[in-house]
Amino acid sequence: LWATPAFVIDRQIVRVPDELSAGDYRLQLELLDGMGTTIFQTDLGPLAVSRTERLFEPPSIEQAVDASFGGEISLLGYNLSGANGAYRLELVWQAETQPTADYTVFVHVLNADGTCCLWQADAMPRGGTYPTMRWRAAEVVVDGYEIALPEGAEIGDYEIEVGLYLAETGQRLGVMVDGEATEDAVRLVYLP
Repeated sequence: LWATPAFVIDRQIVRVPDELSAGDYRLQLELLDGMGTTIFQTDLGPLAVSRTERLFEPPSIEQAVDASFGGEISLLGYNLSGANGAYRLELVWQAETQPTADYTVFVHVLNADGTCCLWQADAMPRGGTYPTMRWRAAEVVVDGYEIALPEGAEIGDYEIEVGLYLAETGQRLGVMVDGEATEDAVRLVYLP
């Protein structure tokens, strides 16, 4: 139904099946007509698939949380260390089931009055390299953030909130903490 001449941009998300063996592959494009007959085919280039290293036993966790996001992903806890405005936050997630969407993590260091944000990060886990739909049920994922606060600010003076949302809509996942429904984020505390 496209009028000619037409220039159409069609973005596709190509998901590599979890069971695909590591190796070198070629990505191809094939266009079919309404009857399923190939009308165009081209090679899009090489695709290198590497093996995903998965963790199913949680590492040592300094602060336990026990929060469930949307019944799909749990925040088991976190490790927070550093000083003089430079801190390392490690969130320890575990998939309750295989997630149904690629969620974005938000980490907000709230201002002293509780508003957002003295510092923030929004990214898919592991700096965008490990989308949640790739996680398997019971898999543990350690997700790190380097927090840089203004000179003179100490992390213990501020609250940190963490949550998950769909980037396409901004819709945050609901949270259950210790079996009780809360809002759409978990508050973390720094205990040096």
